[in-house]
Amino acid sequence: MPLHAILSSLDKPVKPENVKDLIRYMKSMPKEQEPLVLQCAECLEKSQSLGTVLAVVHALNEGEFLLKCRDDDVSDLNLSEEFDRLMADTPDGKN
Repeated sequence: MPLHAILSSLDKPVKPENVKDLIRYMKSMPKEQEPLVLQCAECLEKSQSLGTVLAVVHALNEGEFLLKCRDDDVSDLNLSEEFDRLMADTPDGKN
């Protein structure tokens, strides 16, 4: 995919289900992370574009793009597939 196509896809909105999953993740974060969570919530209120969602996930995970799994029972979860799914999900079904 050419760079201009990648950059233009960052402005597209993500599916509401993905934003709900991210909010659920934010609510599960430790209390000491509350200032960061509040900043991220403000960003999501302003925009729910792919670029914003990726920036929030990056900030919440100390510079990592993939959501961390806190459940030891889900050790077989393939986070790279989840990231690919997030990158591909837009309301109109187009990348």
